[in-house]
Amino acid sequence: MQITKEKLREWLADESKYERLLDHYPNGAPVQRVLDTLCDAGLFDDAEWILDQAGPIDDIVEVASVAERTHVVIARRLVVTGSIIVKGRLRVGGSIEARGSIEAEESIQAGRFIEAGEFIEAGESVDAGGSIQAGRFIEAGEFIQAGESVDAGFNFTLVLIAHWKSPLLASCFHRCKAARRVAATRRTRSDFTP
Repeated sequence: MQITKEKLREWLADESKYERLLDHYPNGAPVQRVLDTLCDAGLFDDAEWILDQAGPIDDIVEVASVAERTHVVIARRLVVTGSIIVKGRLRVGGSIEARGSIEAEESIQAGRFIEAGEFIEAGESVDAGGSIQAGRFIEAGEFIQAGESVDAGFNFTLVLIAHWKSPLLASCFHRCKAARRVAATRRTRSDFTP
């Protein structure tokens, strides 16, 4: 998909976004090139807005590692043979798969699933439309949210039975964070007490 003047008008871009994008690409450009340029310029919110409007692209980006980037926005599925280390936020329209670890000082968000061979760690949040899975542990400063399941397998697994996206789940994850290992099911049970 190309990001063009016409697309921006169709998406009702505010005047400042419209001008910023046209400054970089007056004749339009592919979605991922626009996302990369915006992130490199420190305009992460604009990059996220473009991704929200364009939606995920059914394609794969395969790289050895992602490092030394402040913010990363990718419209495709991201497959990494090593680790991902981002100084700010990581947002992927598809899934995130890494054989190593996935780390972000702020947040990690995927439209589909997040999977790491080692661990997943974010200063603020980890959020996936599907499942979140790590070989060792999952840790977030504020919340962990999954559309399906959360699974981390070290030596011990604590199973939480709670309603997804509820304050109860968030408080359980916050308290369980110290154990650095957590798995949760999608079942709900009204008589659960922390």
